[in-house]
Amino acid sequence: MFLLAFFGFLRVGEMCCTNGPTHNILSIGNIVILPIEGISITFTHYKHSKGKRHIIKVSSRGSINCPVKALQSYIYLRGQQPGPLFATASQLPVSRNAFTKILRDCINFLGMDSTFYKSHSFRIGAATYAAQCGMSDAQIRYMGRWVSQALIRYIRLG
Repeated sequence: MFLLAFFGFLRVGEMCCTNGPTHNILSIGNIVILPIEGISITFTHYKHSKGKRHIIKVSSRGSINCPVKALQSYIYLRGQQPGPLFATASQLPVSRNAFTKILRDCINFLGMDSTFYKSHSFRIGAATYAAQCGMSDAQIRYMGRWVSQALIRYIRLG
């Protein structure tokens, strides 16, 4: 989840359920494994979507932190049955609280201060990393599904 959150510029609400409906989170049907390019993610519901679909591609990386390989391994274990992309063993959607707790536990395990890192840190990190890699504001805006100049607040260079 962490790798896809970062490389897919995901909001936690696009992966995890809160107390509301689960049709707004990514499902297994939103993911297509592309043989060469990586994965395609189709967003049918996201902040500011207004009913529009949005498709992004996440590329394979030649490293241990490859979001495509990690997602392929996860889907192999999860299976192809319909439902939320990220689910518990009983096929219930992963909750926002569970995701936040596991993130906090991982950060603490690394000896870092978990008060500085939240689930939104993935979007901040993704936008900053993309800018450092030379992506244009338009490309970053598209990947992160921003409809305004709000992405500027996410890019933290220097």
